[in-house]
Amino acid sequence: MYRDDVCAVCGESLPPDHLYCREHAAVVDDLLHEVGETLPRLIGDLDRVAELLDSIAPETWDYLAEDHPDDPVWPPAPTTVLTADGADVDVDVDAEPGMVTVSVRHTLAATLRAVHSALAASGLDDMIGAARDADGAGATH
Repeated sequence: MYRDDVCAVCGESLPPDHLYCREHAAVVDDLLHEVGETLPRLIGDLDRVAELLDSIAPETWDYLAEDHPDDPVWPPAPTTVLTADGADVDVDVDAEPGMVTVSVRHTLAATLRAVHSALAASGLDDMIGAARDADGAGATH
């Protein structure tokens, strides 16, 4: 968590009223530029990946998984864990039985880290490899 007496980048102690140490003060503009360039690509790519995943029949993933040890379930259903103050969480029971909507107000960085961690632990790399290798594999039958 950021404190106002340490550098926001490296955590080194600072004099009062400073946000960055001398070393990182010079690179913050580059960091901001990279955020501005990367986030739009990330958002667009995530939307496209979701659309692509929704367009593939579950049986196709079963076919691809057959050639892998333990016949994994693809695409994975990663567990995303966010820790939040109770005041930042709203739970609403949907009209559809058994469904619940949870709204969590959280920092963007914490949310992205949680999603990244969940995906990294889910076996997604194996699914990615199988999908890349499926070109011409007859997975559509």
